[in-house]
Amino acid sequence: MKLLLQIFLFLLTWFNLSSTPSLSNAVLPNYAVSFAKATNQNLESEIKIGVSNFARSGISENLFSQKAVLWESSVLENRAREVNVNVVSTAGRFIANSGVELKTFLDDLVTLPAGKPYSDKIYKSVSKNAELTHNAKPDIISEYSIEEAWGRYDLQGESGMYYSKTLVGNQTEMSVYGDWNAYSTYEFNNVQINNMLDLTDPSTIEQLGSEFNKLVITTGTKSEMYEFTNVLSTWVRSKGYKGLIVPGARGTQDYINVLVFNQSDLTSALSGIIPIKLK
Repeated sequence: MKLLLQIFLFLLTWFNLSSTPSLSNAVLPNYAVSFAKATNQNLESEIKIGVSNFARSGISENLFSQKAVLWESSVLENRAREVNVNVVSTAGRFIANSGVELKTFLDDLVTLPAGKPYSDKIYKSVSKNAELTHNAKPDIISEYSIEEAWGRYDLQGESGMYYSKTLVGNQTEMSVYGDWNAYSTYEFNNVQINNMLDLTDPSTIEQLGSEFNKLVITTGTKSEMYEFTNVLSTWVRSKGYKGLIVPGARGTQDYINVLVFNQSDLTSALSGIIPIKLK
């Protein structure tokens, strides 16, 4: 009797399955689901078991296969998040993360930023001791400074003279070099110099693969502080620009400095201008 009952139940189940409408052509919504890290391994196991069972049954095989691919893609996406893999759009602009990357980028740059004229006052502070011992002057690039100096925009052996656009900016810049009264400060009026590369212009900074905060680093060793600016200035010199207009790096970083590379260009720009000694 029990055997007959089991046979009857089997036939009833078979009849019901045979009369069920086919789902192979049904249109079901697809959802991209993101799973938490803790469920990823369980989800992968469920996918494998589900694929195996449905393959054997032959019911909605193709539909589930599509679902399985979608779910597995979601698993992979979550795995990427777990290991901090970030997908970055290639449409974004390049920003160098090291001096080496920056040099490579600049060396391959085809379109150069346009040089701009500088037309304004400039201010220069000179150590009173240097004036006495080396005959330092506010309009002369001294040989001793070329050999010994290593600045934000000049390596040892690269010439250059730094100025500030305003007196306040000059004092801010000099604040890290000791007593303000230990320096003589000079003002030059109506200075004109062309073909300067303006690094206070955001579009120029972007074109050169850098960003503002990499130009004004003030912590760490000199190599760390000047990693990007030394690469930039060496490249700028090689392209024939006469100098740089740059953001000040000290204090609130709201002032502008001016750097002229070569004595001949500096002499030409200051020709006929008598420096005014302010203190």
